[in-house]
Amino acid sequence: MLRFAPLPLRDRIRLGLLALRAQRVKHWRELESLTAREWLVSLGGRRVYEVVWRPLLEGKFGRYADQVGATWMWTKLHLRGGSRTRSGKETLYYIKGGSEALLSALQRRLESLGVDIRTGVPVEAVHTEGASVSGVMAAGVIHPAHQVLITAAPQLAAGLLDGADHPAVPELQRRWSAVDYLGNVCLVLENNRRLSDTYWLNVNDPDFPCVIEHTNLDRPERYDGKHVVYLSKYLPTDADLYRMPDEEVFEYSLPHIRRMFPGFERSWVQRYHVWRAEHAQPVITPHYTRTMPEVESRVQGLYLAGMAQVFPEDRGTNYAVRDGRRAGRLIADRLSAAVPAGGSRV
Repeated sequence: MLRFAPLPLRDRIRLGLLALRAQRVKHWRELESLTAREWLVSLGGRRVYEVVWRPLLEGKFGRYADQVGATWMWTKLHLRGGSRTRSGKETLYYIKGGSEALLSALQRRLESLGVDIRTGVPVEAVHTEGASVSGVMAAGVIHPAHQVLITAAPQLAAGLLDGADHPAVPELQRRWSAVDYLGNVCLVLENNRRLSDTYWLNVNDPDFPCVIEHTNLDRPERYDGKHVVYLSKYLPTDADLYRMPDEEVFEYSLPHIRRMFPGFERSWVQRYHVWRAEHAQPVITPHYTRTMPEVESRVQGLYLAGMAQVFPEDRGTNYAVRDGRRAGRLIADRLSAAVPAGGSRV
């Protein structure tokens, strides 16, 4: 860090001290009224912010960069510091087989308990009667239900609600639509050699600010000897890059990869894949708790649990499991309270 040429020595020292000062903040509520820009400038000065933090925030959030709350930034710094040992070495873990292995195990376990899991069946509407949920329409069939948990993005959930004969429903739609989201384009490369020895690299490149060489964490032997690299970009879904065909996304990436890794050659890439997600990152603003949807809505029997409610932490599988358990316990408690002794209700 002391050799970081874009900053004079004094600001390099301020950059080094910034992380230590951030760790002194013990609770996110101390920062809830601030933007990330305001907080980072107060910690490290304007030049450190302009050279280091502003490009990273703009690379991540684009036009929302100045609106991002300090709580989001604090959590990133706090959790990253918490993943290091006392010697400063970072310790990370990876599930063998990835998320698919975890989800498949969950599916098998649930089905063994008699749970009916239907995939490939689009949910078209969630019906309400008055201020209560009454059923779900999927593939043209209405399934009566007294309890419905939606795990989609709030805007998508708002579009599913059907039945505006009670003021609670349009109010809920308005609240759920208030959270802004960014999409994501993820380019995955299967290379015949590695780019570097770094696992996760954040760079001040607004086009691809994040390069993750996955096989520097999980060895290449698990992937037929290939070196797997992710180039990730969060962006509005109306951006040109989001709408590009897969081949154009790949071609677009090549000069950026060469600039970061001058020795890189196109011939290293054996295969590539492009994934897109429309609702990939909620925009966490100051006083986000005033906007964040509640798990239990004001429509009786209707619940929402998704990444927009992972707060103050950012998205992660561990938080999805945690919040899923919380939502499940809440629904079970409401069912227990509503069912007379010896009765049953689904």
